[in-house]
Amino acid sequence: MTVPAPALPRGGPESLPELVQGGNAREAARSPVYPAGEPRYASGLGERIATVDEATATAALSVGVGFLPVAGAAAHLGPIATGAAVSLLAACAALVQPRAGHALDHHRLTINAGLTAGLAVTAAGLAAAVLPGLTGILLAGVLIGAGTGLITPLGFAALAAASPPERLGQTMGAAELGRELGDAGGPLLVAAVAAATTLTGGFAALAALTRRRNRDLDPAPPPRTAPAGPPALSRRATIMVRSGRVCTYVAAAVAACSSCPQSRRM
Repeated sequence: MTVPAPALPRGGPESLPELVQGGNAREAARSPVYPAGEPRYASGLGERIATVDEATATAALSVGVGFLPVAGAAAHLGPIATGAAVSLLAACAALVQPRAGHALDHHRLTINAGLTAGLAVTAAGLAAAVLPGLTGILLAGVLIGAGTGLITPLGFAALAAASPPERLGQTMGAAELGRELGDAGGPLLVAAVAAATTLTGGFAALAALTRRRNRDLDPAPPPRTAPAGPPALSRRATIMVRSGRVCTYVAAAVAACSSCPQSRRM
């Protein structure tokens, strides 16, 4: 005699699929979130990479704002031309930043590739500043603005992905400190090199430093994952399933006893 399995209790406000989804959501909330295709850096490594990149970008930005007018004045350009170069730098950064963040959200750009490209474009802008005349400072303003605009949102996204939730505020504070150090150190570096050599040498020195270090790009080996299985149940759903199984076994035992000849004689 086949005894149908009893239905699972429905006393709670949530159904079993909702409980399963809730359990998966809670498991996902406890796991670090990385954009698609990104390497999972070891603890602290991703934070250091992003902080250094943000500091480098801020150094280049402050040098562009401070020394492009100096380069323009040395080339006998008027205040309108030098002011236009600085305004062009700021406008390019403002245009690129939201688009870079949107591309990252839609997985059309990865953090690693975006930061590498941003630093390369920024270095090209610093190198373009050594070109004579109006063309040099305008091209430098465009490239420095575009490069720093690409680095800024991706760097903060990398910080958010690499930092545990319980110390996200501390990580962002340290990153902002790094940006301020870059803001102060970039102009000092260019000024010191320019005083020893020329302003062209100052731009070239910062351009040489504005690059990715290959040793910083080594991600931690990816964790070994178990083969894909059925979706994880939440604790409440697990209890409900086990209770249903127990009820099934008890019902089967009662049916077997009732069908026994000795129990019918009694």
